[in-house]
Order: sequence, then structure tokens, then C-alpha cells
Amino acid sequence: HSPEGAVAELKRVAGRGHRGAIISPFEFRCSDPAWDPFWGAAEAAGLPISFHIGHGTSQVKIVPQSWELAAFAAVGPMQLDEPLAMMIFSGALERHPRLRLVLAESGVGWLPYFVRRLDQTAAKHVPNARDYRLQAKPSEIFRRQVFATFEEEPLGPSLLPLLGPDNFMWAADYPHPDSTFPHSREAVAEAFAGLDAAFVEQVTATNCARLYGFEPTGTGEGRAAS
Repeated sequence: HSPEGAVAELKRVAGRGHRGAIISPFEFRCSDPAWDPFWGAAEAAGLPISFHIGHGTSQVKIVPQSWELAAFAAVGPMQLDEPLAMMIFSGALERHPRLRLVLAESGVGWLPYFVRRLDQTAAKHVPNARDYRLQAKPSEIFRRQVFATFEEEPLGPSLLPLLGPDNFMWAADYPHPDSTFPHSREAVAEAFAGLDAAFVEQVTATNCARLYGFEPTGTGEGRAAS
């Protein structure tokens, strides 16, 4: 309900041992300078901040047992494009270089195009900006500070290598109804078909472990399905 309230809650959960926090980018304007104390608090606490899909559409509604639910499920992940662009171009991420932003359930497919699009628009428009001018390229900020998660990625073998393994995390999304469980191994095999074992290990286990500060256990095969 306010930056001050969010900062207080963030500090409270950090003190309770939480490894991350989530805030809806559709309930406030994330580029507003009034929220800089929140980004600073997250950076200081070392807590990654997640933006989750849900809402963000102006026409399609979430209507169970309707065609609209299928339509929303198709476009929902891409609605995180606006918050991501705002966090980058407003300087919220650049001013807080140790802040980590997670795009939860965003999928991967649209991101290689979008990250390159951000660089193109930055080259054209940032030099003329009178409020904030990025010092780094958007793609550099993305690689340094942004993670995206996905459950199923039919074009994964073609698209994941375009941005590399460093910024992505696979999830089963259990126990939600769209979870890949109990067929998570099949989902992993499809999303990473033909990619080497080190790539798969990083996206299914290592990135998450490093981001949230814990160590996975067991063999690589076991971790890929966890």
C-alpha cells in the first residue's frame, strides 16, 4: 500500500530468514522514485525481488471455465515486459546494481527478442532523455541482475542458448494445476533437448541455489527434477 510499508515488511521477513520477496508490479508504478528506498532495502538485505505474472492485461480477463482463461494463460507471461522495461529504463536496477529481479513464470521465448529490442530502443531514445539516461546497455543490466523462470518451453533448445544459461531457472510450479508434476522429467527433457548437461544443471539447479543462498543435494539427475 506504500513504499514505507513495503520497506518495513521487507525488513521484517528478512529478519525471519526469508530468502526472497514478491511484489506485484501491477499494483504500483515500479519506476516511481518514491519506491527507490524499497529497491535499496532489498539490495541491502540481499533479497531477490520477484515480479509474478497475473493481471497486466487491459482486455483479456481471468474467467475460469471460459475461453478467456486460455487466452489469458497464453498472453500472461508477456505482460511482464512493461515492468521489466520500466525497471531498466527508469534506472531502478542501474542505481541498485546488487538488486536481483526475478520474473516469475515469465517463460523464456519472448525474452531474446525483447532484450535485443531494449538495446535498440535505448540506442535511439536514451541520448535524448531529460530525466534519466542509462549508463549501461539494457542487455548488460539484464544479464547482471534479472532472472526469468519457466515450466515448459517447447522451443527451449532453440531459444535458451540465445541468452545463455545464466539468467534462467526451471520450475515445476507444483502444486498449481498447470504444474508439470508428475511429468516434470519429461518437461525438462523437452525444454532442454540436445543441450549439454552443464547447461541443464545450471538452469535446473545451480542458478537457483546461488540466487537464494542454498546448496542443492544429490546427483545432477535428482536435482533436475526437484
